[in-house]
Amino acid sequence: MNASRIRLTIIALMILSLIFLVSSPSLAQVTELPLDQTVPGMPLQEENWIAVSGENALADERVQAFGTAQGKVLKYDAASRTWAPTEKDAAVSKFDWLFYEDPSISVRCEFATLIPAFKAKQIQSSITYVRVADPSQIRSAMSYDNDRKGGMAEAADMAVQKNAVAAVNGDFFKYKNNPCYVLRQGVFYRNLLKGKRDVLFIDAEGNFSALYGPTGEEAEAYTAARPEGQEIVNAFAIGPVLVENGAARNISETSVAKSGEFQWKYAQQRVAVVQTGPLEYAIVEAYGKTDGSMGMTVQEFADYVAYLFPDCLMAYNLDGGGSTNVVLRGERIHTTPGHRQISDILYFASAWEAE
Repeated sequence: MNASRIRLTIIALMILSLIFLVSSPSLAQVTELPLDQTVPGMPLQEENWIAVSGENALADERVQAFGTAQGKVLKYDAASRTWAPTEKDAAVSKFDWLFYEDPSISVRCEFATLIPAFKAKQIQSSITYVRVADPSQIRSAMSYDNDRKGGMAEAADMAVQKNAVAAVNGDFFKYKNNPCYVLRQGVFYRNLLKGKRDVLFIDAEGNFSALYGPTGEEAEAYTAARPEGQEIVNAFAIGPVLVENGAARNISETSVAKSGEFQWKYAQQRVAVVQTGPLEYAIVEAYGKTDGSMGMTVQEFADYVAYLFPDCLMAYNLDGGGSTNVVLRGERIHTTPGHRQISDILYFASAWEAE
């Protein structure tokens, strides 16, 4: 009898302890992100993606406050500087490092701590939401304003030079023997494509399109056939395309995977640029380590981006690992292990010239 009572008492105490752990407001609560659909390529478990609550937990809301642009259309001249939003222009802009807004652009960065069901370690991620009023505000810059090989620079330095509100690294096209396709700010520089990489094209309306593993001739034909008003302004060749029309791709079937160019099977720091709608974009970064001990494979990253943006038009993988850079108002938001200087950035500029 005494043994039975002891067992019942122990069970009761265990149940009370569990209730306390779940309900106690003093302990960190874990909030599941809503699973609106099955995430491709992942275990069918509700805990596939979990955001650990806190000030930087991932939110469902997108950038809401946005004015009508009354500024100027920016020139496509690659060497030109854009207007720098300043702290004193409080009447038309506000900025607290992770948020900036004026009548021509709205930028907000959020953080999420993720616990994937298929990994033992947490993964930290940043999501930067961007809205612009004019397609001329999505731009590119090259280190030292030239396409010559070598001569790398810090992403933050390039972003400051161009007065970028938000910036992300590009495709590292100056790396030796790079099979690149370089068309930046409407100027064509180089075509060394060999059918191994997906190419992202950004046209004069600010829309994304892509070719999967094109040859140099196919890329040239594509750009030449663009209708008036939809000419290609910027092109990046690294990839692969991660998501198209909301669906994550099977990365093992991409030209990048088949060519064996990148460590697509290994966990690494990853970064992508996403078009979520007309003149609406996002930069997604998954933190990692260059030794492969933390981060995401390209497939995991594609599935994650598709989960974040199930209605996105296109998401494109940029150079990851030590090249990964996300810059807001001249400050890198995360220190990448094995960080290196790079050759180019994709950035978003303000078109508002305060009086």
